[in-house]
Amino acid sequence: WGEASGEAGEVGELREALAAEQRRTRALAAELKKHRELLVKNSVEAEVEEECIINKLNKKLQQLVLEKERLALEVEREEELISNTLQKQLAQLRKDKVDLENQMEQEQECMVNKLQRQVAILEKQKEELATKRRDDAKRLVGFLEGCVTDCAAANAPISDAQIESYFDALTRLRGKLEGRLHALRSGLVATSPLSSRPPSSVLSSPLSSPTSSTM
Repeated sequence: WGEASGEAGEVGELREALAAEQRRTRALAAELKKHRELLVKNSVEAEVEEECIINKLNKKLQQLVLEKERLALEVEREEELISNTLQKQLAQLRKDKVDLENQMEQEQECMVNKLQRQVAILEKQKEELATKRRDDAKRLVGFLEGCVTDCAAANAPISDAQIESYFDALTRLRGKLEGRLHALRSGLVATSPLSSRPPSSVLSSPLSSPTSSTM
């Protein structure tokens, strides 16, 4: 009976130990289940978060690609605009250059024609003045020859009054010639586009000299 009581006590202790172990096992199992659930939850959350991050990065990358394409298009348009503007400006400059050259050529041609007309007018006036001088000189010579002839026919010396009359006639003739020369010079100065001085050919006319051969 004593041995039986001892075995029964050991069995009770073993049962208690087993029960305690079972309780511990159940607690560990519950804790393990809890950790597994937590791990699964964390894994799901991590996966969702990772997917969200990936989506955000993809979206941002897509935006960057679109922005890059937009900037490339803008740069291309701007370069094309600048190129077109420069080409237009270059074409306008060439056109302005041609127009300016044509205008300068026309102005030069007009100036040459005007100068040629003025030269022709000056030559004509010079010829007319020379003709008038010759005519006046002929009249003067005729007048003097007539006076000499009259005196010779009358066999009388030339008086002081006649000499003074001849001198007055010469003075009036010279004044008349100088007046014509002055009028001609004034007309040349008024019509000349290049200089306020008359041409040297007119200034050097023998009519302007008091020692002219016709006097």
